[in-house]
Amino acid sequence: MRVSLLPVVFLISLGLIACDREAEEADLNEEPPDEQQRITASIPLLVGTPSSVAVDPVSEKIYVAYTDVDVLSVLSTDSLELTATVDLPAGGLHSVAVNPASDKVYVANSTDGTVYVLDGDTNEVIKRLQVPNGSVTHHATAIITDPDTNRIYVSRVDGQEYGMTVIDGDRDVAVGKVALNGPAHAMAFDSTT
Repeated sequence: MRVSLLPVVFLISLGLIACDREAEEADLNEEPPDEQQRITASIPLLVGTPSSVAVDPVSEKIYVAYTDVDVLSVLSTDSLELTATVDLPAGGLHSVAVNPASDKVYVANSTDGTVYVLDGDTNEVIKRLQVPNGSVTHHATAIITDPDTNRIYVSRVDGQEYGMTVIDGDRDVAVGKVALNGPAHAMAFDSTT
């Protein structure tokens, strides 16, 4: 059985690399043949340092955040071309996540501890959230979404304290905080548990 998937996208310092992924029913311990996974495109990005990439499989968009440019790039998964840019105030767009269930995009700003909520259809900012903090050294460092529960998780560094803020995606408001033992610069989500 052959399954076609959206391109796999890798973020590198100069741009994006897109790879085809076709999977066959096979032993998962075997290496795939070279023709199954190959680089299909090298995608130049805006001048700046890309920090995060997210793919929305429903709207077929790729979002790229930059640490030193106040812009979020939007690319098409079909053409792999830039289709829009979204101007966001303040640099330090550290992480981007997509919630395909609600068609919203969340961008964590590490400079001022805010999260921008965008409408996935229009790419318009619909809300700016201040992630709860206690000092001026607060930074939002990573963000992920759980489409099943419509919760967004934002890791934060507040001086020497580390934590995670939980956001309700229906209302886009913070509903909880969790203390962490150290900084979380990246997070992953397991939809099977």
